[in-house]
Amino acid sequence: MITKNAQQLLEKGYFQDGEKTWSDIAKRVGNAIAQAEVNDTLKKIYSEKFSDIIEKMDFIPSTPCLINAGTNSQQLSSCFIIDVKDNIESIYEAKSKMAKIFQKNGGVGLNISALRPEGADVETSKGKSCGTIGFMEEFDLTADVVTRNNLRKGAIKVDLSDFHPDILKFIKCKDDTSKFQRMNISVALSDKFMRAFEEDENWNLEFPDYSKFKNIYDNEWNGDIDDWKEKGYPTKIYQTIKARELYRLIMEHAWKTGEPGVCFLDNMNKDNPNPQLGKTIASNPCSEFVSIPYNSCNLGSINLSNMISEKSGILNTKKLKETVRLAVRFWII
Repeated sequence: MITKNAQQLLEKGYFQDGEKTWSDIAKRVGNAIAQAEVNDTLKKIYSEKFSDIIEKMDFIPSTPCLINAGTNSQQLSSCFIIDVKDNIESIYEAKSKMAKIFQKNGGVGLNISALRPEGADVETSKGKSCGTIGFMEEFDLTADVVTRNNLRKGAIKVDLSDFHPDILKFIKCKDDTSKFQRMNISVALSDKFMRAFEEDENWNLEFPDYSKFKNIYDNEWNGDIDDWKEKGYPTKIYQTIKARELYRLIMEHAWKTGEPGVCFLDNMNKDNPNPQLGKTIASNPCSEFVSIPYNSCNLGSINLSNMISEKSGILNTKKLKETVRLAVRFWII
């Protein structure tokens, strides 16, 4: 049963031409997804099955799928992981990619540890870098402007690694809750940092000494400080603090505003199912999904309250298993 509020929400942005009910959306989406089946018989079978579980709200795919399936857009993925290198072209290319993703109702996750810290020299312009926070302002503004009049607002998740010289400012950047309203942030914590925390050791905030290895830096620096140092390339230490003090600051500001979160980057990569394709660097805006750059996630929800038997009041495992099978097929075909 669709409530009055839900109907009003659907009318604001979910209905396509000629649609007036939740059932209309369910049929459009189910039919669109079933077109990936290999023959007409399977298309008909799964169009009905997909439409049925959506209409009954046993399973509901994500907003981009509900809005775009069966339209000229056909952008069905929820969120995308992108990357950014430390040059102005890459930074604004990332901004352009974000704009296109937001335009099609998707979200973006990225790790900005490759960007040089605030105040660092920029040789090409004889100037100084605005640092990670400055470019975060650009990204957040893009999410706001592109989706200002849309039902689904732009959403970004930004990670910054524990070694980065901007990390102290990053931790505090959302203390003013009027800023970065389209953005969630997390500190990417390494195993090395956690060991330093456990043993109450000092922790260096450092960055590649790019002035001495400019060509190598431009070609090889990707935000992975361990990889850089393992190759024997030098770093510049900007500040040394206690690991526990850095961790205390993260917890203090998370308590104040809910931000930053933390992600355990090394653990994410230990569980990376396809390490040969690259390292996991970031998550999507709500952290359901972690991945390598230029991958996307397809999200959906199973309504567990609908999996309870009305007669017995216990879990209907048969219905749950069938719904899970259909939901997986819905996304993988």
